Amino acid sequence: MTGIDKNATFVSATNETFMISTDIDHNVNLKPTITDVTISRVGEVDLDSNVTDIDNHVTFVSATNETFRISTDMHHNVKLLPLQAKKVRYLRNTADIITRGKAGNCTLSSLDVLAWIMNEVNNVKHDSKSSTLMIAYGGLIHIHREKEFVNKTTGQYIDDDVDLWASLETLVRVGRLEPELFEQHGWTMRAFIDPGNYVIFYQLMAACGHEPSLLADKLVGKIPAIEIYGVTKVQKSIKSLETSPFVKDLWMGNYFSESMFYPPQYIDFVTAGALQTLHLQLPNKVLDIMACVYGNWTTPSGKHASARLVCA
Repeated sequence: MTGIDKNATFVSATNETFMISTDIDHNVNLKPTITDVTISRVGEVDLDSNVTDIDNHVTFVSATNETFRISTDMHHNVKLLPLQAKKVRYLRNTADIITRGKAGNCTLSSLDVLAWIMNEVNNVKHDSKSSTLMIAYGGLIHIHREKEFVNKTTGQYIDDDVDLWASLETLVRVGRLEPELFEQHGWTMRAFIDPGNYVIFYQLMAACGHEPSLLADKLVGKIPAIEIYGVTKVQKSIKSLETSPFVKDLWMGNYFSESMFYPPQYIDFVTAGALQTLHLQLPNKVLDIMACVYGNWTTPSGKHASARLVCA
């Protein structure tokens, strides 16, 4: 067989002969015969099929035995509108959350939990998408303006949450950390699911004092939540027909030129609100991002980050 056409066959290390077809009639009449896998749209795999781990980097299974996934479909990610949550899902049974909350023994410092998460994520090789977890939005201001997350006199948090940007691969990584997060710290998380059934946003919260809710809204509690915004690289055109690489915040719908985000900065940050030094990631061009999002960020104000921004 290997002498029929040396350009159409090869032998593998298993000594098996593989060949391609040069038969036009065969190629024209060939029908799809893939089994057990359903392709719903470009870049999306139906994870309700028998093959649940086609790509280990885009899915995870929660403590509730529910499969969560991220989108690798650039077309879907570009077209997604801001603040689109079709549903909210906890990664743990609410009965377990309530029981743990009543028992107490939760880590009371959001910044100690942040330190733990950052250590887990930073253990991944720095040039991997799986290690992208950056301080975002208000957190950037507090690092550069107050140089603190808490009031050193009162111990109160300056902000009511901690904002982070995460690559979609990091969303998977953090989702898989929930069992350890719950066991070690008494914290859990809920995921915001977009109309394509993809995870785009997390809220992490202490079980203590938390009343489970499926409303896609801001969490209010004595212990500030940690909010993680999924971001991904996309191509976008700006004032021309040519496209440029951007990073899109899938929850807020904000676009940032790729050079504003990457490569990230790695800093050690000491705060009165944590028992240990925080090993943080910041975007590459922090000042440009803050100027675009907030304008004059040096003066305290009640302004919050807007949606649909394009920062280039």
